[in-house]
Amino acid sequence: MRRLASRSALAVASLVVAVALAACTGGSTPILTGIPSATASPSPSASPDPSTSLAPLTDAELLALLPPDAAYPDVRGAIETAIFFVAQFPIVYETGDLQVWDALSMPECIFCQSVRGNVRAETAVGDHEIGGKMTVDRDSIVANYYDVDGYWYVTFHYSQNPSFTQHADGKTEPSGDGGTGSTSLRMAPIDGIWKVCDVGVEPD
Repeated sequence: MRRLASRSALAVASLVVAVALAACTGGSTPILTGIPSATASPSPSASPDPSTSLAPLTDAELLALLPPDAAYPDVRGAIETAIFFVAQFPIVYETGDLQVWDALSMPECIFCQSVRGNVRAETAVGDHEIGGKMTVDRDSIVANYYDVDGYWYVTFHYSQNPSFTQHADGKTEPSGDGGTGSTSLRMAPIDGIWKVCDVGVEPD
């Protein structure tokens, strides 16, 4: 899995947020993203991707999996959904299950597409990741409405544990040292559920 930024395949601008959570209004700096790096093609003899055999989650099913406060239509919902989404990062690499990830990701989210492609490539060759747990510093959370584009931006510091790749042959090798950094998620309420429209990452 390596670090969060390594798997994002993004070129990210510095995370600059003009106001603190107490204000919750005003301008912010949009996230700048690049093009995801190419992912490996699935092997013809590989096991099927478990996420492709599962039906997409309904809105009711998704809400049942989210933290209760994620259902709020205001900034509280955006914050809790953003934290929950970042916590899914190591989970999808470990399980190969992209149902929740896909349900929360908007099609324009380049970061989300990159993670999806990497997870499917690893699953296709029988690999999966272990470790890499994400921890959010709640004291660092800033939420800001950018009235130029109409999105909410939720920014916070994170720390990530080291991770390892478990290969199909049973061998395990280190894949990431972990570390700390900042991430900013561009959020929008879609049909009553907060969705992730893009993600920017800046490692420390």
